[in-house]
Amino acid sequence: MNCSENPDGTYQVTYNPVIAGEYTIRIKFAGQDIPGSPYNVTIYPSDGRYVSDGDASKCTSRGTGLHSAVLGQPNSFTVNASNAGRGSLMVGVEGPAIPAKEITVKHTGSNVYAVNYALEESGSYVLKVLWADRHIPGSPFHVTV
Repeated sequence: MNCSENPDGTYQVTYNPVIAGEYTIRIKFAGQDIPGSPYNVTIYPSDGRYVSDGDASKCTSRGTGLHSAVLGQPNSFTVNASNAGRGSLMVGVEGPAIPAKEITVKHTGSNVYAVNYALEESGSYVLKVLWADRHIPGSPFHVTV
Protein backbone atom coordinates (compact mmCIF):
# COMPACT_ATOMS: atom_id res chain seq x y z
CA MET A 1 0.00 0.00 0.00
CA ASN A 2 1.25 3.47 -0.84
CA CYS A 3 0.02 6.76 0.58
CA SER A 4 1.06 10.19 -0.66
CA GLU A 5 -0.08 13.71 0.13
CA ASN A 6 -1.47 15.82 -2.71
CA PRO A 7 -0.70 19.57 -3.04
CA ASP A 8 -4.26 20.40 -1.89
CA GLY A 9 -3.80 18.55 1.43
CA THR A 10 -5.76 15.44 0.44
CA TYR A 11 -4.14 12.02 0.24
CA GLN A 12 -3.94 9.43 -2.49
CA VAL A 13 -3.81 5.80 -1.40
CA THR A 14 -3.12 2.92 -3.76
CA TYR A 15 -3.06 -0.77 -2.99
CA ASN A 16 -2.53 -3.91 -5.03
CA PRO A 17 -4.59 -6.83 -3.69
CA VAL A 18 -3.32 -10.26 -4.67
CA ILE A 19 -6.43 -12.31 -3.89
CA ALA A 20 -9.91 -11.68 -5.28
CA GLY A 21 -12.67 -11.37 -2.70
CA GLU A 22 -14.67 -9.04 -0.51
CA TYR A 23 -12.74 -6.65 1.72
CA THR A 24 -13.42 -3.93 4.26
CA ILE A 25 -11.17 -0.88 4.08
CA ARG A 26 -10.95 1.39 7.13
CA ILE A 27 -9.54 4.89 6.90
CA LYS A 28 -8.82 6.60 10.20
CA PHE A 29 -7.66 10.02 11.32
CA ALA A 30 -6.52 10.57 14.92
CA GLY A 31 -7.67 7.03 15.74
CA GLN A 32 -11.23 7.57 14.48
CA ASP A 33 -12.90 6.40 11.27
CA ILE A 34 -13.31 9.22 8.77
CA PRO A 35 -16.88 9.87 7.52
CA GLY A 36 -17.98 6.99 5.28
CA SER A 37 -15.39 4.55 6.64
CA PRO A 38 -15.30 1.58 6.62
CA TYR A 39 -15.70 0.92 2.90
CA ASN A 40 -16.72 -2.48 1.50
CA VAL A 41 -15.08 -3.38 -1.81
CA THR A 42 -15.05 -6.41 -4.08
CA ILE A 43 -11.78 -7.26 -5.78
CA TYR A 44 -12.17 -9.18 -9.04
CA PRO A 45 -9.57 -11.41 -10.70
CA SER A 46 -7.51 -9.79 -13.44
CA ASP A 47 -9.70 -11.38 -16.13
CA GLY A 48 -12.68 -9.44 -14.73
CA ARG A 49 -14.73 -12.50 -13.82
CA TYR A 50 -15.56 -13.53 -10.28
CA VAL A 51 -16.52 -17.19 -10.55
CA SER A 52 -16.44 -19.93 -7.94
CA ASP A 53 -18.44 -23.09 -7.51
CA GLY A 54 -18.06 -23.03 -3.71
CA ASP A 55 -20.95 -21.76 -1.58
CA ALA A 56 -19.74 -20.07 1.62
CA SER A 57 -23.31 -19.84 2.93
CA LYS A 58 -23.27 -23.61 3.44
CA CYS A 59 -20.29 -23.50 5.82
CA THR A 60 -20.76 -23.79 9.56
CA SER A 61 -18.38 -22.69 12.29
CA ARG A 62 -18.13 -23.18 16.03
CA GLY A 63 -15.77 -22.54 18.89
CA THR A 64 -15.00 -19.90 21.50
CA GLY A 65 -12.30 -18.34 19.30
CA LEU A 66 -15.01 -16.91 17.03
CA HIS A 67 -16.09 -14.37 19.67
CA SER A 68 -13.50 -14.18 22.44
CA ALA A 69 -9.80 -14.81 22.88
CA VAL A 70 -7.19 -15.16 25.60
CA LEU A 71 -4.07 -13.05 25.26
CA GLY A 72 -0.92 -15.02 24.44
CA GLN A 73 -2.77 -18.35 24.28
CA PRO A 74 -3.99 -20.46 21.36
CA ASN A 75 -7.58 -19.56 20.49
CA SER A 76 -9.48 -21.99 18.33
CA PHE A 77 -12.55 -22.71 16.25
CA THR A 78 -13.59 -25.13 13.51
CA VAL A 79 -15.07 -24.57 10.07
CA ASN A 80 -17.12 -27.28 8.40
CA ALA A 81 -17.23 -26.79 4.62
CA SER A 82 -18.29 -30.36 3.81
CA ASN A 83 -21.51 -29.14 2.12
CA ALA A 84 -20.03 -25.98 0.60
CA GLY A 85 -18.61 -27.31 -2.67
CA ARG A 86 -15.14 -26.68 -3.99
CA GLY A 87 -13.12 -23.85 -2.49
CA SER A 88 -10.35 -22.90 -0.13
CA LEU A 89 -10.47 -21.52 3.40
CA MET A 90 -8.86 -18.16 4.16
CA VAL A 91 -8.64 -16.71 7.67
CA GLY A 92 -7.42 -13.28 8.72
CA VAL A 93 -7.37 -11.43 12.04
CA GLU A 94 -7.11 -7.63 12.09
CA GLY A 95 -6.26 -6.00 15.38
CA PRO A 96 -6.26 -2.58 16.96
CA ALA A 97 -2.60 -2.05 15.98
CA ILE A 98 -1.10 -5.37 14.89
CA PRO A 99 -2.55 -8.51 13.29
CA ALA A 100 -2.55 -11.94 14.90
CA LYS A 101 0.93 -13.22 15.69
CA GLU A 102 0.20 -16.58 14.12
CA ILE A 103 -2.76 -18.25 12.39
CA THR A 104 -2.77 -21.97 11.62
CA VAL A 105 -5.37 -23.75 9.52
CA LYS A 106 -5.34 -27.55 9.53
CA HIS A 107 -7.50 -29.68 7.26
CA THR A 108 -8.78 -32.50 9.47
CA GLY A 109 -10.60 -34.33 6.65
CA SER A 110 -13.88 -34.10 4.72
CA ASN A 111 -13.52 -30.31 4.28
CA VAL A 112 -13.45 -29.71 8.03
CA TYR A 113 -10.76 -27.33 9.30
CA ALA A 114 -9.27 -26.60 12.72
CA VAL A 115 -8.13 -22.98 13.10
CA ASN A 116 -5.86 -21.62 15.84
CA TYR A 117 -4.56 -18.10 16.32
CA ALA A 118 -2.63 -16.16 18.95
CA LEU A 119 -2.97 -12.49 19.88
CA GLU A 120 -0.42 -10.32 21.66
CA GLU A 121 -2.41 -7.16 22.38
CA SER A 122 -5.66 -6.46 24.23
CA GLY A 123 -8.50 -4.87 22.31
CA SER A 124 -11.11 -5.50 19.66
CA TYR A 125 -10.27 -7.62 16.62
CA VAL A 126 -12.02 -8.49 13.37
CA LEU A 127 -11.83 -12.16 12.40
CA LYS A 128 -12.52 -12.80 8.71
CA VAL A 129 -13.31 -16.33 7.57
CA LEU A 130 -13.84 -16.93 3.84
CA TRP A 131 -14.66 -19.98 1.76
CA ALA A 132 -14.26 -19.73 -2.03
CA ASP A 133 -13.44 -16.01 -1.59
CA ARG A 134 -16.74 -15.26 0.22
CA HIS A 135 -17.48 -14.70 3.91
CA ILE A 136 -19.01 -17.66 5.73
CA PRO A 137 -22.15 -17.02 7.85
CA GLY A 138 -21.30 -14.70 10.76
CA SER A 139 -18.07 -13.43 9.20
CA PRO A 140 -16.57 -11.03 9.88
CA PHE A 141 -16.64 -11.98 13.56
CA HIS A 142 -15.82 -9.48 16.31
CA VAL A 143 -13.39 -10.82 18.91
CA THR A 144 -12.56 -9.09 22.18
CA VAL A 145 -9.47 -9.80 24.27
